[in-house]
Amino acid sequence: MQKRAIVQRFLDAGLLVHPEVVNYVSESGASGIIEGIISSLPHGVTVVTPKEVAGMTALRTDKLDVGLASLPEILAGRDGTSIPLADPEACYRMFRNRYDTLAQMMKGRLTPYPIEALTRSGSKYADSDIGIIGMVVSSSTSGKGHRIVEIEDPTGTIKVLFNKNREGFDEAEKILPDEVIGVKGKLAPAQPGGTSSGMVFADTLFRPDIPLTHTFSPPRGEPAKVALISDVHVGSDTFLEDSWDRFTEWMHNHPEVNYLLIDGDVVDGIGIYPDQDKELHIKTIYEQYDRVGELLSEMPKHLQIVVAPGNHDAVRGAEPQPALPEEFRTKFPSNVTFVENPSVVSIQSVSTLMYHGRSI
Repeated sequence: MQKRAIVQRFLDAGLLVHPEVVNYVSESGASGIIEGIISSLPHGVTVVTPKEVAGMTALRTDKLDVGLASLPEILAGRDGTSIPLADPEACYRMFRNRYDTLAQMMKGRLTPYPIEALTRSGSKYADSDIGIIGMVVSSSTSGKGHRIVEIEDPTGTIKVLFNKNREGFDEAEKILPDEVIGVKGKLAPAQPGGTSSGMVFADTLFRPDIPLTHTFSPPRGEPAKVALISDVHVGSDTFLEDSWDRFTEWMHNHPEVNYLLIDGDVVDGIGIYPDQDKELHIKTIYEQYDRVGELLSEMPKHLQIVVAPGNHDAVRGAEPQPALPEEFRTKFPSNVTFVENPSVVSIQSVSTLMYHGRSI
C-alpha cells in the first residue's frame, strides 16, 4: 500500500500518524491492518505513534544504523580564542577595537566631527547641524526629566542632551554605559566670554546596524535538522526533569535530528544571586556539571552537541565568555563541542549565531 494512501486513510478517520507507523503499515502488507489499528486505539487519541500500535515498539536511534553527524564548523568563538585581559593596555585595545568597529558601521549614515574640534572651537560650529560618534561614559536624568549622556571618542568627551518632548526619547532612555552611539543635532552656543561648548542638543540617535547584504546559501551535503535549546538550569529545584526525559525520548524517536545546540546556562550555578543555595537541588558546581554530562550521555549517539556558556555557568561574566573549563567536562560525552559566548556555528554552510544575553 502506498504511504500517501496510508496517511490519507488515517486522516479520513480524523487521525494524524507518526512516520514510523506509516513505514510499519507499508512494510507489513497485511490487509485490514489500518482498520485494526484504528479500532484498537484508546479513546481520545488523535496522533497514532508506535506505542499505540500492538506489536510495534518505538524505534530508538541506538537500535538504528545512524552514523555520527559531521562536526559543525566553528566560524567564531572557538574554544581557547577568548583570552584574559592581562593588563590595562590590553583592556584599552579591546575598547578601542570595539569603538572603531561599531563606529565604522555608522559612518555611512552620518559624518562625525571629532569631539575635540567641537569643544575647542564651539563658536565656529554653534547652532550648526553636526554629527558625532562616541562611546557612552555615563547617562543621567536632569531635574526637568531630559536625558543627559556623556560620550567620548579618541579626541575628547562631550555631553548630549535628549529632550524628553522630542520623538524617539524612549530610545534615549535605553542608552547604556560603554554603548557606541551616533548623534545628529546642534551644538550649544559657547558660554559668554569663551570659545568652547560642552553640549550637543540631539535631534536623532543612531545605533550600529548591519546592512542587509548577506545572500543566503543553500545547505550543502545530506539533509540535516537542528534542535536549539537554552537555559536548562540543571541543579535548580525547578529543573524540569520530566520534561527533559520526554525531550530525550523525542530525540531518540527522531533520528533525522543531527545537531543539538545548547545556548548557555546548562547549570543553575552557585552564588549567582542572594540565597540561591536555598533553591538548589544539587549544591556543588562540579556535581551540577557531572549531572549535565550524564543527561547528555543519554542522548542519541549520532548527535553532534554544541554547548555555549551563559551567565549562570562557571566562567567569567564579561563577554566574550570563554568556553566551559576542562575541569567541568569530565562526564560529558565525546560528541560535545564547547564554544564561547558569543559564537558562530556553521552547519552545512548555514551559519547560526549562538549568543546568551542577560537581563538589563
